[in-house]
Amino acid sequence: MTKPKKILIVFGIALMAAASVFFYIFIYPWLCLWLGLTLMPTPPKPTICYGEFPFTLTYELNGEVKTIEDTAVCKFDGYYERTEAGQSRKWITYLKSEIESSDTTEETGHITEVEQIPLLDLKNEEITDDAGHKILKFYFYGGNGHYYMDDELGRRAHPPQDFSEVYYTYQHENGEIRHGGIKADEALKKYHIRLISWESTPPIKNSFKTTSQKLFDNLFKTFSKTP
Repeated sequence: MTKPKKILIVFGIALMAAASVFFYIFIYPWLCLWLGLTLMPTPPKPTICYGEFPFTLTYELNGEVKTIEDTAVCKFDGYYERTEAGQSRKWITYLKSEIESSDTTEETGHITEVEQIPLLDLKNEEITDDAGHKILKFYFYGGNGHYYMDDELGRRAHPPQDFSEVYYTYQHENGEIRHGGIKADEALKKYHIRLISWESTPPIKNSFKTTSQKLFDNLFKTFSKTP
């Protein structure tokens, strides 16, 4: 074997080795992730896709007791985008008192969500928290759709808050809207706001079955009724 051929063979082997290393380090992990997300089955739809949950929220503001009576509306709205953790169901939550304002996902930006029941609007005031951030509003977290509709997939179910803190939104220096919490005693002393009570209809008992499971259940019910 001539010297040029040996050099060519060695170069070819080195090139193949480098290509293999590049593939396994930079391409193979992403390829596996893409295949996993592509082949991962979509979670089954809920049996119950809509629910209404009346609630009563009582709080004190500037020495005056105020009460909010409304109904939390929860509606199934498809799925979140797939991630390496899988895919989870999406729920719209809003107040029934504003149901005439919007009934679509695209317009819920200006609809009051159950996750942020407003207690005090401070957008037009120059009130700041201890960090100097402008407070936009105080709100009560009334739970989310995953909680009310018995959907624990993805660990997204969160019950209503307790009374140890009063939550608020504020504007960060970079312009982002963020969330914070103030201890109950401080909120009363500094901002004259206090949570008193929260009563709501408990979550439903839902089920999530695939099409094949539903077909099997229907066949079982049919044959069970046959004399």
